[in-house]
Amino acid sequence: MTTETCFELPFEALRLRHFDAGSNSRMKGGAVHESVPAFTELIQILCGHCEVSSGQQTESIGPGEAFFKRASERSRVRFFGDPDAGGFVAARWIRMDFVLWGTIEVPGLLEMPLRLTSGAAAPYGAIIEETLRSSPAQRLQPLAALTRRSESAHRVLRLICNSFPLRIGNLERLQNIQRLEPVFRYLYAHLGDPIDVPSLARLTRLSRPRFHAIFQSHMGMPPMRYVRNLRLGEAGKRLLQGDEPIRIIAAEVGFANPFHFSREFKARFGMSPSEYRRSRQAWG
Repeated sequence: MTTETCFELPFEALRLRHFDAGSNSRMKGGAVHESVPAFTELIQILCGHCEVSSGQQTESIGPGEAFFKRASERSRVRFFGDPDAGGFVAARWIRMDFVLWGTIEVPGLLEMPLRLTSGAAAPYGAIIEETLRSSPAQRLQPLAALTRRSESAHRVLRLICNSFPLRIGNLERLQNIQRLEPVFRYLYAHLGDPIDVPSLARLTRLSRPRFHAIFQSHMGMPPMRYVRNLRLGEAGKRLLQGDEPIRIIAAEVGFANPFHFSREFKARFGMSPSEYRRSRQAWG
């Protein structure tokens, strides 16, 4: 008989960094959208259908059904319009960014499917609809609007966490990586500063070789590769959220040379920073 280890994460470990919802009823059938999203996205098809590929999986998504796009994972979506709707596709979506200690994507820890049936997608669709509705009073009360959006975001996260188990090994991983919490907090606060392994090792009071081995074991990659991915992921989020000059974003996430940043960004996301920014128009 096996006993599952139970433990509590500190309340302050969880952070909501972004949440928005949108809809589009005029997407052309035949369009192909290939991307590596900066946020975790859930897209529900309302009219028409689409074919989604991610990793080794391909699923057909019909009206009422939905699919997940994981942050930092490449996916390809081909839309097929509804002839009765002028050949268009209608969809609505959520984009979210929940992290632990400022750097670990929460949905990435879970065994989330690519496709959701219409029944499983319905609660998410209801939250999207509620989020998109905004009364005149709420538009005049920024705090009310903020708390409502935060409540909607946490309802989505609760649905996800209650529906899907942790990926194999992630329960133990969560227990173990708590010892790296000072590193994650430092990276979140100092992403634009020079960072090296000896400095990170000192935060954990471990020798450099020991720190490197523990980090590699728990995070699945060397510390500086994790830092690079974190910087590029943060840049992708900022490109989608606003109109800051790309050179400013590059500098503030730790790339002093904008040409080096563009090269690394394209290697990670499959398109240049400017192309990635324009891709946010693909849904809305």
